Order: sequence, then structure tokens, then C-alpha cells
Amino acid sequence: MPRRYVIQKDPDELWTVYDKFTGWPAELDGLVLTGLSVRAAKKFVGTLNLKDHIDQMGRGISLKNARGPRN
Repeated sequence: MPRRYVIQKDPDELWTVYDKFTGWPAELDGLVLTGLSVRAAKKFVGTLNLKDHIDQMGRGISLKNARGPRN
């Protein structure tokens, strides 16, 4: 399953969750997911990817055919 959200280590040794489709830090309920511990970042990225998967399935979109911008 393609993953829309990924984590990346920042120069300050903290972590950010990024939306691969937009290239911007991800948000969840208005919270920008930056400056996180690796443990928190992994939990948020799992939650967001699961939510995205459920949303895609609800719209009948095959994740194998869903594409974001090329990196």
C-alpha cells in the first residue's frame, strides 16, 4: 500500500510528519506535526496513513492507482 505520510528527522534531532502529496508538514485536527519525538512521529504517521487508507476505500479509489506528485 502506498503511504501518503512519512517521517523525516529535522536538523534539531526532532521529527516531522510530511504529506508526500503536498510536500508540507502534515496536520491532524489543526496540529502541525513538527518537533516530535520519533515515537510520537511514528504513531502519528501510522494514524494518518490508516485514516487516508480508510478514506480512499470509502471513495472506492484503488490505492495501487492513487498517485501523488513525483519526488
